[in-house]
Amino acid sequence: MTRSAKALMACFLIFLVSHLLIKVFDPDTWLHLHVGRFILHNGFIPSVNTFSFTEPGHPWMPHEWLSQVIFYLTYSGFGVPGLTILRASVFLAAFLILYRAIHEPGWETLEIAGLALAAHAIAVANRISDRPEMFSALFFSSYYYILNRWRRDGTRWIWLIPFMQAFWINMHGYFLFGLIFLFLFWYGEFGLPERAFWGSRRSRELLAVAGAGVAACLLNPHFHHGLVQAISVAATIGDARIAEWRPPYFSFSGFWTTGWDDPRKALILVSTLSFVLNYRKAAATRWFLWGVFLLAFLQSRRNVLFFSLVAIPVTISNFRQTLEGRTRWTLSGPLAGITPRRLGVFLELALAAVLLFGTYDMASGRFFADHLFAQPGVGISKVFYPEGIQQFVKEAGLEGPGFNNYGIGNYVMWRFPDMKVFMDGRNLEAYSEDFINFYHKVKSGRIPLPELLGRYKLRFFLINHQIDAGGASSLVKMLDKDKNWKLAYVDNAWVVFVPARKTGKLVVGSLDEEQVGPWNRRELAWRHYQMCSIWSRLERKKSALEECRKSLDLDPDFNRARQQLKSLENDARLTPPV
Repeated sequence: MTRSAKALMACFLIFLVSHLLIKVFDPDTWLHLHVGRFILHNGFIPSVNTFSFTEPGHPWMPHEWLSQVIFYLTYSGFGVPGLTILRASVFLAAFLILYRAIHEPGWETLEIAGLALAAHAIAVANRISDRPEMFSALFFSSYYYILNRWRRDGTRWIWLIPFMQAFWINMHGYFLFGLIFLFLFWYGEFGLPERAFWGSRRSRELLAVAGAGVAACLLNPHFHHGLVQAISVAATIGDARIAEWRPPYFSFSGFWTTGWDDPRKALILVSTLSFVLNYRKAAATRWFLWGVFLLAFLQSRRNVLFFSLVAIPVTISNFRQTLEGRTRWTLSGPLAGITPRRLGVFLELALAAVLLFGTYDMASGRFFADHLFAQPGVGISKVFYPEGIQQFVKEAGLEGPGFNNYGIGNYVMWRFPDMKVFMDGRNLEAYSEDFINFYHKVKSGRIPLPELLGRYKLRFFLINHQIDAGGASSLVKMLDKDKNWKLAYVDNAWVVFVPARKTGKLVVGSLDEEQVGPWNRRELAWRHYQMCSIWSRLERKKSALEECRKSLDLDPDFNRARQQLKSLENDARLTPPV
């Protein structure tokens, strides 16, 4: 590797690390920590829903139990920074393995540009987080590396795949993608009518590895039920009730109307272009892998991680084949001085500049301004999990049963392990379809409070208005207007309602005491904006205006706060005085 290529690689690694070092935000993180703690403290893997009072006996198979144990052991030994380091290390390893799989000397600029696009697409899609999916990324990249090396030189490393599959099924439900990858690779290499099909020794070897991989999937605590359950969960992908399971683009026209700064769209278009330019030479295996994982992504936005890990290698291979033998040309006139070497230097410098700007964009919080989940740093995001709620729950002596909204049930069971939850992020894995439909009616205000209270005897409502924000707005407004309930606590992420007969004043999680500095100015601007939003929903217009102005004082370029302030001021002018 030349010195310029090494410098470019260093820029990419800095760029990648800046995308990986973000604060803990994902509500699923708390579920995995809680389950890992339960397994290690109790010495067994639960088989029924033991964390909820609404459906306590519903069958549940935690197929990600090994990842959850790893998460909890990491947290126990190193705290939240340990989770951040684990996440960064696993994703970094996945990308470096993928780079090894696609690398050919002289093509570093193209390869690094592709990997950077993939990393940014994954970050924008909210897939860089502390969840078992990151281990799937590592396994997936490893499969790609091993299979491509086996195709070149017949490496015996291919027999590592069944052993990896045995770990994968106990770590994440996307072990199915490993099996799909194996059979697509086999079919692309040997399964077409004009290929050797069964007769080739290499074909039989790859089929034997795939068969051993399927058998390895039985090595889990639930035996064949673990495999069947993963398939049944995969069948629910696309459920519109869960944001991350929805399609990224709801229609063909929707794809074209989304912003052109969307790296996921760029990934689709660039990879498609590579096949258009190289349609004569593109191997069948590339077509199959790209097509199947593109369909998986278009079915569910969460699959962008695996589409990216497939699209970039096949795209780079297509462009390499297209450009090979076309690196010499003769230009005349004003362009006569442009040579392949000079163009290469220009592209290297341009890519280095893009990578360094992307690093600055992440580290400075500019990216965070539009993507709440990508808050740079190490620790827990106060945008979603301010500290005051824990103290309030303890001081107020809240005891169940109580209502909590879907996304935040994971956090409740982790922070308050003695408190059974109403609902949590396990969804159809731990709850019946009837109950989930009932829950969605509750949070949207379609179930009268007397009916809900008669069924569950609820003592409080604990709602995170940032996670699953829009869905719970109707319930928040209904509680605020009900004379039997009162608002007891509010901060930039939480509201708590308790029976009106309870004594005590409203507790407001104030942000004014927080120290302001360049490291947290954007975060505080967001949190004041969140306070503005919840006060607006609760029709406390004066408080909403105050918080919105504080947000703009901290970040004058915050467009969302500016638009909200304009809307509130217009409402104030239109509302007649009482």
